[in-house]
Amino acid sequence: MPELVIKGWPAILLAFASSVAITWYYLPKVLKVVNERHLGDKPGKHKIHKKEIPTLGGIGIFAGFIFGFLMGVNGYMHYVSYFTAGAMLLFFIGIKDDLVCINPWKKLCAEIATGLIIALFTDIHFTSLHGFLGIQFLPEWVLYFISVFIIVLIINALNLIDGIDGLAASIGIIASLFFGVWFLLSGDYGYTILAAALLGALIV
Repeated sequence: MPELVIKGWPAILLAFASSVAITWYYLPKVLKVVNERHLGDKPGKHKIHKKEIPTLGGIGIFAGFIFGFLMGVNGYMHYVSYFTAGAMLLFFIGIKDDLVCINPWKKLCAEIATGLIIALFTDIHFTSLHGFLGIQFLPEWVLYFISVFIIVLIINALNLIDGIDGLAASIGIIASLFFGVWFLLSGDYGYTILAAALLGALIV
């Protein structure tokens, strides 16, 4: 039987639809278990919510995102395994932090490891500063250092705003929509599919 390869718009729609379906199915089940086991984030001195907020919803969101992404991206990214490995590492660190509150240094080490995987084994890294601050070219190791630093910075920026319910997801929806359109117009279907899968997981 010949291999079935889905390309173009069908791949984008498949990523989006499957991401929505998986997240829609699993997210309520995860939240139900969280409520039954009393695993929610309880109010505290440095928290703005007045009642217990369910945690671990990221399990359903991540499941939808990674399923939709892998369903649609076949043939568009040659480094899918490395990207998935980095995402999985970050996912499990986040889940553990929700449950037992990880030491900040351990969390930082995991974030740096994720940044290194992404920067070294994919094409998601700086190759030039393109005249930013008057700088064109830098040594390769400096560009990789900047790439990892920016990745860790973005991870922590989103983590900080995640304390307000729905804010991180809303920003993620806007960013996914904007970048998805940008990548589509530039003809980069791999990243368009990634954005579509993330958008589908976040809008549920």
